[in-house]
Amino acid sequence: MEIEEAIFTRRTVRKYSGKPVEKEKLLKIIDAARHSPTACNYQNWHFVVVDEKETLNKLHFVGAFHAIISPVVIFTFYSDQKGMVNLEYQDHIQSASAAVMSMVYMAQSLGLGTDWVCDLPSESNIKAILGVPKGYRLVNMLNIGYPDQKAPQPKKMKPLEEIYSFNKFARVQTTFTGMYQPGFKPEGLLQVKSWGRRLLVWLWLRTGSDFWKRLILRFSKAARQAKAVQEGKAKAAQK
Repeated sequence: MEIEEAIFTRRTVRKYSGKPVEKEKLLKIIDAARHSPTACNYQNWHFVVVDEKETLNKLHFVGAFHAIISPVVIFTFYSDQKGMVNLEYQDHIQSASAAVMSMVYMAQSLGLGTDWVCDLPSESNIKAILGVPKGYRLVNMLNIGYPDQKAPQPKKMKPLEEIYSFNKFARVQTTFTGMYQPGFKPEGLLQVKSWGRRLLVWLWLRTGSDFWKRLILRFSKAARQAKAVQEGKAKAAQK
């Protein structure tokens, strides 16, 4: 597959078959990341490949909800060691993101689908599950697997002339392409992600006691019920 085709045909995949991803392909994907540009050539990245169902389920339980939709996920970490990071321009995040993009295109060329996930639970909880030491920042989670969905429709894109200017920044009226309008607040999701659930997850991971896990399940059930009540009231108000 030519690089131009990989760039123009890549789409996010959120439904995967149960077919496992071959280790040879996973290593090829990580090797593509290794060849990515990195600030000062430090290459201070580390990729944690997770394919154990027990670990994927645990990640899902603490809030990494996409962790169970594909047979394997890759977490990208990058060192934020002082003296090796330009905090003003966040070059550790830039370096890690360049590596992730290389992995995405390599996966595309190998017939695999990906989903770049940034909406994750507390970084400390992810690091606790994966045994990540201090000094590394979590950048993202990448779902990888064989797609089990129809070819997605072309995504809504801003016109080319809206996104560039030469020599000086030019303000133009831009087309809105996001999932949610600015200012959107999903009340149900906010309840599920409230401080109470985060506290219980923190206690469960640090103590290992199933007592906290049972409380989390009860808390999540109550949040879902509250969300259902809200949605019912909204539908009634529309009638």
